[in-house]
Amino acid sequence: MADGLLDRTGYARQRRRLKVRLDELEEQIAHVRAQAPRRRLKGAYFWELEAEWQQLSLDEQRAVLADHIERVIIKPTGPGLKRFDPTAVEIHWKS
Repeated sequence: MADGLLDRTGYARQRRRLKVRLDELEEQIAHVRAQAPRRRLKGAYFWELEAEWQQLSLDEQRAVLADHIERVIIKPTGPGLKRFDPTAVEIHWKS
């Protein structure tokens, strides 16, 4: 090891250590990327939201909605009604 070369055991140990660190950094990067659209849209006007929405991935859209919606209630529509009824959807926004 004095010459700067790693033996098999040293290589395996360093590889495991670096793999753990790389996994941590990739997790941090994913977190920052997930937060970016949410920060960009915070305080945006409706037309800005509408323009940006189509560019977001499904996960990003879900994250944005989760930031603003407390819960969604789907009310009963009556027997036999098989089509979507927007009046049956009640959105409770976070204050």
